[in-house]
Amino acid sequence: MIPQNQLDMFVLTVSEAFGCGAEGRIPRGYLLLRDGLRAAQESVAPWTPELVALWDRGLQQFKSRFPADWYPPEP
Repeated sequence: MIPQNQLDMFVLTVSEAFGCGAEGRIPRGYLLLRDGLRAAQESVAPWTPELVALWDRGLQQFKSRFPADWYPPEP
């Protein structure tokens, strides 16, 4: 199970990212979520796969809500 502090960080970051997107600062919102995903991928905790999936879903939802042609291709 993902620790509460990690979930709190995710929720705060998603909130900020989507707020940035709504204000037209899409690159800033994207970078917030991308950096969160990268940090999650570097984790070595037993709950890392769950955390990575959560961040990835948040990033995908952001890209869906705020489409742009400059997003990098998926790995």
